Amino acid sequence: MSSLALFGAFLLAGATPDRLPPIDQCGSDASFQRFRSELARAVQRRDRAALLRLVDDDVQIDFGGGSGRKAFVAAWKLDKPGQSRLWNELRTLLQLGCVKGEGGYLMPSLFEQVGDDMDSLETYVAVVPGAPLRSAPRADAPVVATLYWDVLKLEEVSDDQQWSFVSTKGGRRGYVRLDQIRNPLDYRLLVAKTRGEWRIKALVAGD
Repeated sequence: MSSLALFGAFLLAGATPDRLPPIDQCGSDASFQRFRSELARAVQRRDRAALLRLVDDDVQIDFGGGSGRKAFVAAWKLDKPGQSRLWNELRTLLQLGCVKGEGGYLMPSLFEQVGDDMDSLETYVAVVPGAPLRSAPRADAPVVATLYWDVLKLEEVSDDQQWSFVSTKGGRRGYVRLDQIRNPLDYRLLVAKTRGEWRIKALVAGD
């Protein structure tokens, strides 16, 4: 089974709850815990060499056939590691749970948690606990609600690409900062074993 085919092993049918706090199904695997700690250290140090030691030779970077370490380095601009946005992306993924599937682990967990009752393109989750839902797209607007992992429907994005107009499953509507919500089809990290060692097999977004 290819790396990307493994994503299908994580998907579950069913209704999506109102909130989706991260779940962690990976903590009982000591060898994977060591891998995850090593990855976290590489991210913290922005250590290109340490990170690439954890990347599979045939790592998948998109759903169009892009693969390999050279393509991975180019896609994430790791020729200038201090400026790469990869570190922030991986830091976020490491904080948003982990689920176990056939042959590997997937981060973040929300990709698996969203049920088939939601439109994946419109569905977002408030991934910053305590994020304010405001009555207008500005930081001093009155707070309509406080979000804790709420499942949201994206209605529109502000012209400056900083605010999203959303509705909760409970019917609240308002504006939340775009950097405080995440779509389940945003970047996902797939880790599986190659020759007995955990390796990053895919880092992809979309479907």
